[in-house]
Parts: sequence; C-alpha cells; structure tokens
Amino acid sequence: MGKTGNPASGETKFFLVNGDATPDPNVASGVIKEATWEQERLQKLSGTLQWEEINFGKTPVVANTTIYLVVKKYGSASNTFVFGYQTGTGSYQTSSDGVSWGAAATGDTKIRTFAAYPIALSVEDIETRKKYGVRERVFDFTHDSELDHAVEAFDLVTDVASLKKREYLPITVSIPDVRVDIAKYCRLKVKDVMDVKATIVGYDLEMNAHSETALGTDSMTLFLQEHRR
Repeated sequence: MGKTGNPASGETKFFLVNGDATPDPNVASGVIKEATWEQERLQKLSGTLQWEEINFGKTPVVANTTIYLVVKKYGSASNTFVFGYQTGTGSYQTSSDGVSWGAAATGDTKIRTFAAYPIALSVEDIETRKKYGVRERVFDFTHDSELDHAVEAFDLVTDVASLKKREYLPITVSIPDVRVDIAKYCRLKVKDVMDVKATIVGYDLEMNAHSETALGTDSMTLFLQEHRR
C-alpha cells in the first residue's frame, strides 16, 4: 500500500464480508469483521508501495468459503491511498454506494493473508513425576500463526513453570540502615544449613508509640520466597 498526495479527509474502513451474498458492508449481518484506519495512520503511508498490515483480529472463517475484502472509498483521486495492483489476472468490483456493484473487472490487488492453526503443546516435569507420578501441562496456542512463535513462547512458559517455589517461615531481623523494598533479593544464610537467594514478598513492622523507654521498633519480620529448579 502507499499514498497519493495528502490523505486528510478523516478515517477509512476495511470490511470482511460474507461471500454468500452481495458484498454490501451496509448490511450488518454480512459483515464478519471491520478495521478502521484513522487519518494519522493513512498519512504515515509511504509514497512508494510497501507491505502494510490491516489487522482484523481474531476472525473465525470456514474453509472453502468466499470472503470479500471491501475497502471504503476515501478522499479524491489526488489525495488517497492505493493498493499494489497486478493486471491480467484476478477480478474485482467497484460500487459508488456499497450496494450496487458493477461487473467484475480484471485485476488483482496484492494481498497476503495469514491463517492461524490450533497448536497444542505439552510439557512433563520429570522431577515431579518421580515423586508424585505423572504431572503434565497442556498449553493451547489457538491463534498463533507461526509454529516457531508458539514453540518459543512455550519454552519461556515451561522455563518458569518448571521452577519449584519455596516459601520460608517469617524471619525476624534487625532493622537495616536502608529502606527495604518489596521484590528485592536478599541472602538467607544459616551456618552449615542453608545459603539461598530469596525474594522479599512482604514484611511486618510493629511500632511502639507508648513506651517511655523504647519508641518505634528495632526489628522487622520478613516474608521470603524462592524459585529454584
């Protein structure tokens, strides 16, 4: 797609219309999906043809059925947007009102369509299986158009899902000299017992405001959490 002149007359719309009838976007029952481009989007088009995306979102379709792409007329011949065009093949129709359509003319707009296929991937936690039996999770990537993208996302999800969460009992410590931030790491070390890097998920402070000898507090209780393989 590209532009001619300066598209500056508001928005335009694109429609996917059921091919069982005349491609009339004015009949709501025939419209499957619509997409809107604002004036600013049109003005960003290049003066030379480039691939652009018209995003209709999740669009259910049935195999081997006809769907019309209907483009609303926009601007004037000198200030509008244009599609790449191939002569000698394909067909298209034009309408002045979106209701009455002329005879099919020869020509083919350069359009790429992308379909999404249901992808189901499963993962098994070997360590958990040893202890508890079969533990499996299924991830459904229903609307991902690329298997490679689904596998990449699957790897990221399973990398996190395979971690074991550990929570440590509330631990009382002396008040530090700096502010304690939630979601920061701290090192929990007990001589010859444990040495872990845990996340601070919360803390409690109990303040004393009535004692004549000890105001405020000199300790705090931390709530810690750790994820490890």
